[in-house]
Amino acid sequence: MVKQVMLIALLLTTGLSANAQKARVAVINQPIRGKYQTVKPGTYPISQSKGDYYIIGIGQETEKVPKGRCQVELWAAQDGHGYLYVSAKAKNGADVYKEAAPDAPFLTKLPAPADNDIPECYPCLGKTGSWYKINVDGKTGYVKAGEVAWHISEADCAGCIR
Repeated sequence: MVKQVMLIALLLTTGLSANAQKARVAVINQPIRGKYQTVKPGTYPISQSKGDYYIIGIGQETEKVPKGRCQVELWAAQDGHGYLYVSAKAKNGADVYKEAAPDAPFLTKLPAPADNDIPECYPCLGKTGSWYKINVDGKTGYVKAGEVAWHISEADCAGCIR
């Protein structure tokens, strides 16, 4: 429960939400010894900027890393960054269509997560209007934005963000 509260606090302080469309991230290319742990190469959401450091999110924890040791990028769903998961609002799951239209051929259905389960995450391939482009089981399709939520990192995908 404490970790869930910490993650929600992190999301609120960064301006991120489960339905955020853009987020600042720190791209780290080589291991960095942080205050509490060694940060592996990867991309992490930035929650704060303090002096010569960024506070980044690592899963449900945070870490302080020197600004000079990472590159900052603005990630957006429209550019095919981040991850999608079925929103708690979509009680019956989310339909995936071949094209970004409700009358397009149906491809598959993403299951709604059970209560207290961490939902399955899918890489976001882009966003067009009110549709996200997604790849599920080797098939590329589109899902309505209102049935899924976007998040910057797979490790943080849902679970306690619902």
